[in-house]
Formats: sequence, structure tokens, C-alpha cells
Amino acid sequence: GGVTPAAGTVHRRGGPGATGGAGPRQAPPVRFTLDPGGDVVVPDGVTLDRCRDGLARLAGRPELRDAPLAVAGRVLPPDHVAGAPPWVAGAVLTWAPDDAAASPA
Repeated sequence: GGVTPAAGTVHRRGGPGATGGAGPRQAPPVRFTLDPGGDVVVPDGVTLDRCRDGLARLAGRPELRDAPLAVAGRVLPPDHVAGAPPWVAGAVLTWAPDDAAASPA
């Protein structure tokens, strides 16, 4: 079996944690695209707030720690969890400066 990433960590596809969970009751990790940044994997159920530092490091964009993040134009609140629509496997998570218009999730 693979190594399950710890809550709040972010990995590029194919990196640590990309091969699945260690237990039968564990949901598979959520693979999505961070634009800009590339394909990433986070644990199912982790909150966006817990992922922010890792996403910022991955993209090399420190402003991602505070910038609005959205899927399909819907801004996600800090407590939104990976695996819950619209932040599901295959989604594209985008960011915009604070002055950009987007509708709340």
C-alpha cells in the first residue's frame, strides 16, 4: 500500500500519498488541478484552510494563503472539504486577487 498524506499536506500527482490509503475505510485522496500550480493530491475531507500553506508552496505563490480560491467560479469558504462538490476529484481550483468577482459557494 501507499503512504497516506497527513491532513493539510499537498503532493504533486505521483508523489507521496498518490497511491491510496492504508485502511479499508479510508476514502481515496482527492486529485485535482491547481491553476496555476499543476495536479495535486489532498486527503479526502481535509479543509481548504488546512491546505492553503501547501498549495501556496506548490504554486510558488504566497498570496494563495489568503486569496479567494474557487471551482467553476464558486469561491470556496475556508471550511470547505475536499471531496465535497464542487471541490471533487478532477476539479480545477483557481485563484483570483481579492478584487476579482466570483460567486460564493
